[in-house]
Amino acid sequence: MSYPWQTFSTGNNNSVTSNAINSFNGTIPYPLNTVYLDIDTFPDMSFGASLEPRVQDFFQLKNGSYMVLITTEASGTFTNGEPFYDGGNALIMLNQDGDMVNAKAYSNYVGDSLSSMTTATVGEYFHAYGAHTMINLDEEYIVLAGTIGYENKQYQSIGGVINSSTKGEHIFVAKVNLSTFEIDSYTIFYTVRR
Repeated sequence: MSYPWQTFSTGNNNSVTSNAINSFNGTIPYPLNTVYLDIDTFPDMSFGASLEPRVQDFFQLKNGSYMVLITTEASGTFTNGEPFYDGGNALIMLNQDGDMVNAKAYSNYVGDSLSSMTTATVGEYFHAYGAHTMINLDEEYIVLAGTIGYENKQYQSIGGVINSSTKGEHIFVAKVNLSTFEIDSYTIFYTVRR
């Protein structure tokens, strides 16, 4: 049995490959039809540093377009004018030809007070803060899941929508509208330090 796999090129001969089938307790048709896909997603971004974003997750929607979740490692702008900042997340929708349809950035902020909040930079960790995973809920929504906060910071915010004033790192899930890329609702699961 072969598995579908997709490669997203970062433009510098670096790539991320997945053999995930994005199926949870589902059935897999046999024989499974697979197609090699190599999409260079990052020409739609301009950024000052040579640090390219990290692909956290991706999948193909039923309409054939692709959703890509990235963590940015520099500040810049998408070709649609949407700004992004170091350490934030972004959702990118690509059509079947790999052209950007839409992009939305979600900055991650932490601070000891509301007036001292700064962007949470990624550092050397692949899954440091912010969204790590996407789940295809239905044709109108996806779910983002990840980490909000930093162990010794009192205040946290993702995209100015998901907010917490409980010190520490916590888990969040958020329902995102596929038409607008806006966060419609979210839940934070607070962790307890022992």
